[in-house]
Amino acid sequence: MKRKATLSFVILLFSLIAFAATPPANFSGMWKLNRAKSEASPANNPKKSAMKIKQQAGRIEIWYYITDGLGDHDWGSSYTLDGKVNHNSWDGVEVKTSQGWDGSTLVFNVRRGSNSEYKERWSLSPDGKTLTIVRHTIFSHSDLTEKFVFDKQ
Repeated sequence: MKRKATLSFVILLFSLIAFAATPPANFSGMWKLNRAKSEASPANNPKKSAMKIKQQAGRIEIWYYITDGLGDHDWGSSYTLDGKVNHNSWDGVEVKTSQGWDGSTLVFNVRRGSNSEYKERWSLSPDGKTLTIVRHTIFSHSDLTEKFVFDKQ
């Protein structure tokens, strides 16, 4: 009897360790912006937008593909998911970000240059086919909340 209890405890312990090591959501895949379901300001509403995401072992890499009035743009960034500050560059401007989990939601805190700051909350639909990003941008005299909905390709 004592042996069964010990075995059950060991199995439970390994199950908890495996669960704790698994991120609450995995955003890996190719995602295309669904403009009809998104609620973006005219300045943040490109003709086309897509992201290729690779997430593994506490890191996430994102390649952005945008088509707007100025043409096609693409760039990539890499982040850790442990809350530490990451440094990337967009259009020659330094971008500092920290990312971490709030339950199954991935939260990005972003500071671009000295005058742009925003927070993004990334969540997946239960079936894993829809990525919703809610962005709250803080300006010097106002703020703005936008929603971007991406469909998995």
